Amino acid sequence: MGYRLPRTLWASATLLLFSTTAAWAQDPQDSSLHLTLRQAMGMAVTHHVQVQLALEQAQEATARAEEARAALRPAVGFNSYQMRQTQNLRAMGLALPGFPTLIGPFNTFDARVQFTQQILDLVHVHEASSAQTGVEVARLEATARAQQIAGAAGLAYLAVQQTLESSKRRRPMKRCPSISCN
Repeated sequence: MGYRLPRTLWASATLLLFSTTAAWAQDPQDSSLHLTLRQAMGMAVTHHVQVQLALEQAQEATARAEEARAALRPAVGFNSYQMRQTQNLRAMGLALPGFPTLIGPFNTFDARVQFTQQILDLVHVHEASSAQTGVEVARLEATARAQQIAGAAGLAYLAVQQTLESSKRRRPMKRCPSISCN
């Protein structure tokens, strides 16, 4: 099974070939297109969709790892409520002579703060560890994808340069009117 270059990379190489051929065909003083191998590889890595997608997947893996680590961090909760009520003492079983049976209306306010921390939660520890491994895998995949695209762009650049050199060699020589040309 041979290595195949992506279709978009071939399109980029063809565009590079035509643009450099067009620049070469122009007057040498007007030629303003100078693209080095390093620039071509850098542009391919920066603008290639597969590299951008791999970097996005690495960011997603980082977010998933943060979410997994959040389960191990302390949690703070705040609850409050307010109520206006009237109580019937007789209904509660308190029948005091000379004391009213209904008390109220009165206001009740309750506010509570809760701090919780998991002491030993091996499931979440394992999930956080797995998520961190996922981040490393995603970063390595993004690096590998960038290197693959850079290598393919380098091969395409060298193919274009080889084509330009061979077309320069095939260029017809100027004919002199006399038989011997110096």
